[in-house]
Amino acid sequence: MQEELKKIMKRTIKYISAISFLMVRLSYAQFIPDKNTASFSIGPSFPIGNFSSTDPSNNLSGYAVSGISANLSFNHKLNNQLGLIAMLYGQRNGINTNILSDQLDKSFFDPQFISSSSGSPYSPTGSQEVYYNWNIENKYWYLESVMLGATEELTFENNHKLSFVAKVLIGAAYAQLPTLNGQSITDTSYAVFYQKGASAFGFSYLLSGGMNYKLSGKLYLKLDVFYFGTSRLNFKNITQNFASTYGGLRMPGVYTLSNSNLTVFSESSTTGQNKQPFGSINIVAGVGLIL
Repeated sequence: MQEELKKIMKRTIKYISAISFLMVRLSYAQFIPDKNTASFSIGPSFPIGNFSSTDPSNNLSGYAVSGISANLSFNHKLNNQLGLIAMLYGQRNGINTNILSDQLDKSFFDPQFISSSSGSPYSPTGSQEVYYNWNIENKYWYLESVMLGATEELTFENNHKLSFVAKVLIGAAYAQLPTLNGQSITDTSYAVFYQKGASAFGFSYLLSGGMNYKLSGKLYLKLDVFYFGTSRLNFKNITQNFASTYGGLRMPGVYTLSNSNLTVFSESSTTGQNKQPFGSINIVAGVGLIL
């Protein structure tokens, strides 16, 4: 993983250096040293593409639902329009446990169940073991990124307080695949599965358009709509365990394998890896300070 991270960081630094050099060349004659701003924004995050897919046959399905994103940015203006920007970015999205539970209820259970990066523990063509009434604990995807890039700000002629801002950023991303805990409870059977969480590094990018509105000589409000995406992040050493039993419970209401009338019927453990690309549309609002 260290070698892979070094390659990603080298590639990211190369891209950032090229952008920085180009921006300085374009604006050296109009350098404005006192136009620095810092801002914070927060808002909803809507996963799209493979990240939001719930297709069990797609091994890139992320089963992600709407969440929240936030960013802290520092912008250095090179002239009246162009600038350089550094951003710390964070995003959290939940798992679509309702659809995952419904699909599990309708599917044969396959003990060798690494079939998607969200850890979907079933296969429609798996073994002839069927379990119902699945309950999956709510967990979250976490994304963090450090990015650098360029901005362009255009002020409206009739309203100098209002401006349009476009941004392009690239950087390095860190993601955490969630742990998953599930239980299937019926009158005659009890099954559990557990997926250990994992983490991965990759390449990230952001494309944004938004508006700034000056409140005073120091403060401004901002609204941005942007796409955040990553390369396929490779999660390694994902361990998943499954166990089930039939025969009902010795003590009613106590759902554990040891409380079953019969011994454990099926038990398995697998370890593997998955790749997951991330993509989301984000709408954030915030406040900025002119330094």
